[in-house]
Amino acid sequence: MCWQAIGLVFNKPTLVFFGIAGAALLFAFSDSVLAYAKFKKAFKAEQILVLTTYWVALYLFTIAGIWIVG
Repeated sequence: MCWQAIGLVFNKPTLVFFGIAGAALLFAFSDSVLAYAKFKKAFKAEQILVLTTYWVALYLFTIAGIWIVG
């Protein structure tokens, strides 16, 4: 997902594609933090970090989708 989103930016560097790439990277980061906390070591800021990056990523995906369609 991240490579495809970053590829969009290299193909056509518009604000929408930068938003999609940022959202994909945030989503991957959120999943990485979740996996680290589950399989390696839990830490205090885990939940706020996961939820914040997850919801910001979803927001960016939604805004980009609305922008592309609209």
